[in-house]
Amino acid sequence: MASSPSRARPPSTPKAQQLGDTIFADLAAQGHEIALHFHGDAYVPDADNQPAVAWVQALQEEMDLIETLSGAEVRTWSGGNTYPYAYEAVEAMGLEVNINYKKRFTQQSDERFTILTPWRPACGASVEERTTHDLDEAVIYIPSGVFPAHCQKLEAFPRPYCYEAFDYVTVALRSSLHAVTKGKVNAFYGTLHPGDFFGPGSDEEKLQIWDQWLTTVVDPLVADGRIRWATMSEIADAFMAWEE
Repeated sequence: MASSPSRARPPSTPKAQQLGDTIFADLAAQGHEIALHFHGDAYVPDADNQPAVAWVQALQEEMDLIETLSGAEVRTWSGGNTYPYAYEAVEAMGLEVNINYKKRFTQQSDERFTILTPWRPACGASVEERTTHDLDEAVIYIPSGVFPAHCQKLEAFPRPYCYEAFDYVTVALRSSLHAVTKGKVNAFYGTLHPGDFFGPGSDEEKLQIWDQWLTTVVDPLVADGRIRWATMSEIADAFMAWEE
């Protein structure tokens, strides 16, 4: 089971630098992976129609800042799903691991992504290309597991965070455990925004529900050896070791 990385994006990075906030270094020191998350148009105007070099120039600055603030190497990213030269751009930056495919405007994924075993996607922006395994490609895609493909942001804990929201991910986790392919690397992850624990309703209650879910659902599976925590990069490393 992946420990979904803390994904940095503006304005969090320049703000942290301005304030001298150590949150990125603190998270890295605790064993969390810091990844790059981006919405193309926030970095590059008319992003989908720009050459790869424009993306590299815009994203390299952000990635460098994340690495400076965290003291850790950035290997994983999400975003740029509709950009045809995304892989060309990120490979030039040294990024190796991709997660969290969803269509830009519908925020839906595709059932071909709702599996457990990583692969090396062919270059391009189409679902067909992204779900075609190409041994010669450098990037590794890590799928989120067996979630219902018709749902928006399928691997995300639904908001507001409540018992039903965590039950949704529990069902996906159980379904994924039944679909495990022995002898291969199998991955599962869910995503949430820490800020969404705060707002309407009881902040303390939402945090307690999360803690209860980890204690009653996840911890027993870890204790039984059925799942284990890993960063995205650790899963990618395990996949590369399996390839050999």
